[in-house]
Amino acid sequence: MIFISHTHSDKPFVEPIARALADSFGQEKVFYDSWAIQPGDSILAKMNEGLAGAAFVFVFFTKDALASKMVSLEWYSALAQAMKDRPDGSVRIIPVRAGDVTLPVLLTDRLYIDLYRNGMEAALRQMVDVVRGGAGPGGAPEPFSNLEAVIEPKGSSLKVMIRAKHFMEPTASVAIVATNPAGSFTLEPVDEPQYYGASIQTEVPHGQPVFGQIVTLSRALTPLNPMELIVTKVTTDRLDIAAILHLEGKNQAKPIPVIERSNASTVTVTVAPGAKR
Repeated sequence: MIFISHTHSDKPFVEPIARALADSFGQEKVFYDSWAIQPGDSILAKMNEGLAGAAFVFVFFTKDALASKMVSLEWYSALAQAMKDRPDGSVRIIPVRAGDVTLPVLLTDRLYIDLYRNGMEAALRQMVDVVRGGAGPGGAPEPFSNLEAVIEPKGSSLKVMIRAKHFMEPTASVAIVATNPAGSFTLEPVDEPQYYGASIQTEVPHGQPVFGQIVTLSRALTPLNPMELIVTKVTTDRLDIAAILHLEGKNQAKPIPVIERSNASTVTVTVAPGAKR
């Protein structure tokens, strides 16, 4: 049994991980409160039942989790079981560092999974490997984006803020793609002394030509240190932004969900499915 300890405010990124683990090992093998505890159940009784049958206890640590009495109770109970009731090593407590935090002193002797530094996919692979005993990678999580793009007008230009919502993104490389002709807009980061910029021109799957600008920073993105970009039109034509992409590696690009603070009269934003308008 896999027990997932977390606080409610961290569900936006914990739940996709829980569901991915359920896909790999079966929902009945994963104790996650959203499906393991039903209305009318005793929360403490169910928690003790889940911990008693758990072989792996993943504890997600963020600032909110460290302040949560329930999370503290869960990992402390698991630690007590591991030391007193099950000293044979039949239960493993694996801290998951999911925020810019220091782990509790009682858990500092344990090797932890650094989701905050390495990202969701790497952390999920490590979790699956731990459960499988290093047998290999498991399934991918349900759609989830740690990044979001907030767009708002800034004079005659457009300000785009790329934010890491939950944990650090080590690769700070973003492309803004438009259906306008090449050279129709420029893209500049704000207050970034070191960055790489480039232009791309390609076609989307249906053959429509698109033009894009890339900015890659020499640092990571964190919840407290986002990337701010200024999009400036070069022509008088309306700018049609087709996508904002996170360039995760060679030939790997993932759409970033977009939030529009207010519509700019000379810009059209056509975002990927699931993005917020």
